[in-house]
Amino acid sequence: MLIETVELNLANTGLGALNEENLMALFANVQAHSLIAQTDRVLSDVVDIDNQPLYPGYVWLNLTVPDMQPIDQFKVWKYVDIGVKVHRFGSTMLESEYVIGPCGTINKNSFTQNDWPRMKALSVFIRSDDMPSAPAINQLAELPSCTQVPTGLKRMKMMEQASNQNSESADLILQQQLKYPVFLGRDVSANKNLMFSQYIMITNVTEQQLLQGNQSQSIFPQSLIPHFHLSDREVMFSGHAAFGTTLTVDTQLSLTTMKEPFKIGEDIILAELSSTSHIYDSNTDKLLTKLVSKKHLRVPKNQYKKHNETMKIWRNKGNNSEK
Repeated sequence: MLIETVELNLANTGLGALNEENLMALFANVQAHSLIAQTDRVLSDVVDIDNQPLYPGYVWLNLTVPDMQPIDQFKVWKYVDIGVKVHRFGSTMLESEYVIGPCGTINKNSFTQNDWPRMKALSVFIRSDDMPSAPAINQLAELPSCTQVPTGLKRMKMMEQASNQNSESADLILQQQLKYPVFLGRDVSANKNLMFSQYIMITNVTEQQLLQGNQSQSIFPQSLIPHFHLSDREVMFSGHAAFGTTLTVDTQLSLTTMKEPFKIGEDIILAELSSTSHIYDSNTDKLLTKLVSKKHLRVPKNQYKKHNETMKIWRNKGNNSEK
């Protein structure tokens, strides 16, 4: 187990607060430090028996966020504690657990409690040709072994078999395919694959585009879109994209309003947004990533009347739903 204190700064939060994709990148940073702890290496020094460089690429992850502890509570220039536990499964796989909280709040019990945002993940050591390979002896820190089959392996099979299902009570169902060209600089570095957290960013952008509609038709009230907060995100990775690739992002959204307002601290939850996205390589139609999420539409209690009235007006129009 490793717990690090990290400053949230312009590099990882921008001018505001931490978001989902930057939180995942911070988790990955601390995992990298854990893997080479008490060695004289950095992660990019790790090689296999053939002296080929290795990198632990994610194949599955699941981020869960308690309603009482949203990710954006962590603001720029503040310090947080990030904890990670890593276990080896076989010679090439890693099972990891992560948690974030304010300084002084994270300890060994934080990984099993639902007090703060947490993530579980499964990764595989791969070479530059995408082939799995085991690190050579003494390349990594001493890591404990898994005592059972990792959760990620079971969940990946379930995600492969799952089909999209919309709630019959949904107030809004949207589905659309969008093209996303991968640009150098904005999305990837030269000769590198798209970073895992970029797929989450692309999906979040696609969701917003679907909800915003276009200039001639607004699908969902624009004033409410910033009030969606992540509750759960599960991702399965099965391929890579690099500069020059165009992605096909197939996203389906389902929004269901609460029958009764649900109070969480000083906020009120008005609706739940479910999303399933499949991201393909447009040239080969190969599935690269599947992402499933749930977000809650939550507003401050003192703004509830205004936002609830906006929701009522939207529902009463009846022509914004594309079921």
